[in-house]
Amino acid sequence: MNEFAVYASRTFDREPVDLVYTWVDGSEKRFLKLLRETRAAYYRGRRAEPDAIIPNRFRDLDNLRYSLRSVEQNMPWVRTIYIVTNGQIPRWLRRSERVRIVTHKEIFPDHKHLPTFNACAIEMHIHKIRDLSRYFLYMNDDIFVAKFTPPGYFFGKNGLPKLFFSPWGIDPAPKSDSLWLHQGANLARLLSSRFGSNKAWHFAAHGPMLFDKFALTLVQSLWKEQAAETSSHQFREASDLLLHPLYTNTLAALDAEANKPQTGRHEIETLHESELRVVSVGDPALPWRQDLDKQLSSPARFFCLNDNVPAELANDIDFTEIEKTHREFLQSAFPLPSEYERRRFWESIRVLSRTRPSW
Repeated sequence: MNEFAVYASRTFDREPVDLVYTWVDGSEKRFLKLLRETRAAYYRGRRAEPDAIIPNRFRDLDNLRYSLRSVEQNMPWVRTIYIVTNGQIPRWLRRSERVRIVTHKEIFPDHKHLPTFNACAIEMHIHKIRDLSRYFLYMNDDIFVAKFTPPGYFFGKNGLPKLFFSPWGIDPAPKSDSLWLHQGANLARLLSSRFGSNKAWHFAAHGPMLFDKFALTLVQSLWKEQAAETSSHQFREASDLLLHPLYTNTLAALDAEANKPQTGRHEIETLHESELRVVSVGDPALPWRQDLDKQLSSPARFFCLNDNVPAELANDIDFTEIEKTHREFLQSAFPLPSEYERRRFWESIRVLSRTRPSW
């Protein structure tokens, strides 16, 4: 019996579930200075990936504050919330035993990889947070919970975390210049080399994902060299591992390889728009304002406000009106301050917070 078969045959008890966020404030002067200095030293004259360092990689649109409101309202059973940062602390945050800041230095075993401006590198280490629950949710700060969601939503009938996939397959040879698509293609090639090229690989759903940190450690052990390389990249590279599809596709393939019956495998669920709506905020080619209205009138359980100003427009577009619409939508969706906000930051919007949205 191989290592995975032993892992998968264990009995899983329901345990507390923590939540992990990654967050950065890209407008801070010290951050911008460090970004410029690190970029110059890292690239040393070589060409950067086209969308590795565009503003929307680091822009803070106050998403985290509203995401926490959505979690408090719709997933109140979450135990501890960890916010992984480079040492920055949201100015509005009221820290407590339930909300903790974790710095990159606390989870990166090799501090020579720091400072990092690469979310892929950071995600390689989130399961190393001290005292983190075995089963933990991971959400980017632009993901929100719009409907009450019990912990059982994330677990299969056999107690194993569900694997949430998007409907979109991974193209092993994308024609687009998109760095994300090329990272997906690189992952597809790695998976095919290990499990066979006759399999169809899919992107994971871009929403909350329940991880088992023991399983994640096992998954990364299969790609130890690639995980270490990803960690060392201070800016995004095409060869970086993407955490979510790495985890979901590897576990699904290991389930099949171990020849487990369906009742012993991770349940696979594809999240369509009725459950997870991704809104490409700021993309002039897409009807993102109408998508925001649709989320208010016909809410999906989860939604993501993806800051998606195209790379070629990132330095030229006037973002003021986009940001205004973005913030007004979030205030309409989640008007009531959470217990995690300092009083002085929400007193000014008391009048706007008297009623909850009808949905």
